[in-house]
Amino acid sequence: LNRVIYLGGFSKTLAANLRVGFIATSHEMAIRLSDRKMLTTLTTTEICERVVYKILSEGRYRKHVDRLRGKLDGVRDKTMRQLERVGLTVDISAPAGMFVWADAGCDTTVLTEKGLEQGYLFAPGSLFSPNQLPSTRTRINVASMADPGVLRFLESELAKA
Repeated sequence: LNRVIYLGGFSKTLAANLRVGFIATSHEMAIRLSDRKMLTTLTTTEICERVVYKILSEGRYRKHVDRLRGKLDGVRDKTMRQLERVGLTVDISAPAGMFVWADAGCDTTVLTEKGLEQGYLFAPGSLFSPNQLPSTRTRINVASMADPGVLRFLESELAKA
């Protein structure tokens, strides 16, 4: 750990708004970084930190992540097929995880704006660009595709493009 700093968090696996993270590094670097954090940002609430500690120390987190992984694995392939059926080209380079990338063949910022009007939230590729350039790619949460209305919306909008 003398030449490595590893950062992680729990917002995608425990709760979307849980802002508790961790760092694995040398003791000296951890002290320097924690001092910097205290000077530059707000701290997380102690109750959230205690909840995460309890989950981790009792072995519940690994079981939870294993269940979550199983659920995502169960819907990922189906979601990818559905997205391709409505006209997106899905990137299959990431065989695991909660997100897939797809090419819509049109500006996904416009698609996202239209989706918001219908109550659907997408993550256009421009959000992940350092200069916010328009993109035909979008990041999709596979777990959020259970609503058939999302697929109907995508199919309808992509047919117009």
